[in-house]
Amino acid sequence: RGGSVQYLVRPSDQPSNPALATFTVSDDAHSGVLRDSLTIQFAAPTGQVVTHYRMTWCEKLACSDSCLACASTQSREVTFLEGNSLPSGKGTNFHTFTSLTVYKEIIFELETRNLNAQGYSTAMRMATDVVPLPIPVHQPGRVQSLRVTSASRSEVIIKWSPPPGADPAFFTGMSYQISYAPYNRTTGVVTGAFTTPTAEATATATIAFSTNPTGELFAFDVQARNKNALSFGVAQRVIGGPRLPCDPSASPPRPCLVRNLRAASYEGGPGAAVSIIMLWDLPLEGVSDTTDHFYYKVETVEGGTAYPVTLTDLAPETPFQEITETNGVPLAINNAYTVRVTARNLNDEAYGTAVDVAVTIREQPSAMVAAPVVIGISSSTVTLSWTQTS
Repeated sequence: RGGSVQYLVRPSDQPSNPALATFTVSDDAHSGVLRDSLTIQFAAPTGQVVTHYRMTWCEKLACSDSCLACASTQSREVTFLEGNSLPSGKGTNFHTFTSLTVYKEIIFELETRNLNAQGYSTAMRMATDVVPLPIPVHQPGRVQSLRVTSASRSEVIIKWSPPPGADPAFFTGMSYQISYAPYNRTTGVVTGAFTTPTAEATATATIAFSTNPTGELFAFDVQARNKNALSFGVAQRVIGGPRLPCDPSASPPRPCLVRNLRAASYEGGPGAAVSIIMLWDLPLEGVSDTTDHFYYKVETVEGGTAYPVTLTDLAPETPFQEITETNGVPLAINNAYTVRVTARNLNDEAYGTAVDVAVTIREQPSAMVAAPVVIGISSSTVTLSWTQTS
């Protein structure tokens, strides 16, 4: 007599789809978003038996918002054990999709089945508002134009521009991490441990010091991140620190005196608008300390009254100014004017010592009345003579 085999069979309904909230892009720990891959996660519907999952994906724009009958659609069938966080298969499933195109949104659809003869459930599409979105993105590079824009006796304000990116998806969820530590002016070495303030969502940050380290320098590092799971990118650094305001009477004095204020050129003449281009060199305080920057106020002076040429201070990168009028009156040829430039450092509590220069606008000289005459020739020189214009 032969043996017998006993099977335990439990009738099971066709499974429904997992809860929509569990069908998402994974977090950073599971490399949810990278530049050419996405990892998605989902869990079996509560209290139901699932033996297999079928995942379908396609590029959204290439498939008119649906993977049905799309030439680029791909599918993958897996058992409930594959990619599961628990050996029993009762945990969360994680599956990575590679060779994706950066910045292309992916449509994901999911179906479930068990031994029920009805087969797979109706396809469920991932929600369109999941965070992060199923879009591969590059990790950000360095932030741009990092600079100290203001410094008081106890705080520093730094600003920057986002890292360069090629697609709006690159900037989605962009945030920044700011770290700082003391900086040795002599050796150029960062010393001590970095302090990391809370990540900022905007490209500006105010660093407030609990003590009053006026005159000390700090290295400020700023890193950017978006939805790429590699987290924050390479740091960009700027050197700066709290500053005392300009003060000519301080000991030692801090006059913030601009140097070599001069008229570089005139423009215009009879029947045309007249203007002066003024140039100057930065104050001596900035020659040995390249971590400081100066802002400039430009004015014209008439009868002891100063009239602003610019409504805001000129940035440190702008040690020049074109002047076309004074007190609302256009400049004129052969008139004398007094131009004043006053500097301040990053601390806007006070300006330094004003510098005035007198400028007379001259019209373009007339043509020479005769061509130059050669009056001497040697083996290496030629001597010319000419008559001054009238």
